[in-house]
Amino acid sequence: MTRSGAPPSVDRPTLVVIADQDEASDLVPAGSVPFWRVPASGSNEQMAWRFGDLVVVVTGSGGPAIAAVTARFLLRPPDDLQFAQVVNFGSCGRYGWSDGTGLERAYFVRFSRQWDLFFNFRGWEYANAPLELATPTAWSGPPVTCFSGGRYSTPHDRHWPMWLTGDIEEYELYSIAWLCAELDVPLAGLKFVTNSPDADATTQKGQHLKAARRAGTDLLHSFLAGDCGEIAAAPVNTQASPP
Repeated sequence: MTRSGAPPSVDRPTLVVIADQDEASDLVPAGSVPFWRVPASGSNEQMAWRFGDLVVVVTGSGGPAIAAVTARFLLRPPDDLQFAQVVNFGSCGRYGWSDGTGLERAYFVRFSRQWDLFFNFRGWEYANAPLELATPTAWSGPPVTCFSGGRYSTPHDRHWPMWLTGDIEEYELYSIAWLCAELDVPLAGLKFVTNSPDADATTQKGQHLKAARRAGTDLLHSFLAGDCGEIAAAPVNTQASPP
């Protein structure tokens, strides 16, 4: 972790879930000592830090990993801390060539949807319906739709009927949304955009990561301090049958 200074202030007990360590570089102060760690998890180690009522956890990439680690902390929180909300924070790419999203910007996600049918696991493969997320009550930015899968799509993919609308694309949010819906935990999806889905996507991420991560971290600080309002509800399956 590279950034020095105080950790962000937090208005409500919060679990911030991040897939990759490079996405947490501006959030976790340099020299912070994790209270939980899995040393065998490779170069992108799974670890967590606590700053009062704020817990920041790095899970490793992919829906299964991030859902499993999030469940671990929600079901067995440190010192029985009862989290009021979860925030999935991290990098994403633009979906298609949407004019509504730009590089080096950060957004709260309003709808999350799984798109990669080649990367399914039991519990989520049967329900590709959109999940509605409650954006913060005082958030004035545009709501965006996020597609989650096991890989970034290509322009060739987009002739499929399910890919008609959407703004950003990443790997993990849909899995956490289903988990939080099952556990009735409010969830914010806060994503910063680093690349587009064309042939230069990998290069673009490297070029834009620093500025986009800074923009995302600044928005996350504001949200944790209560400036954007609260997340009032858990995700909702918009195609579920009424009880």
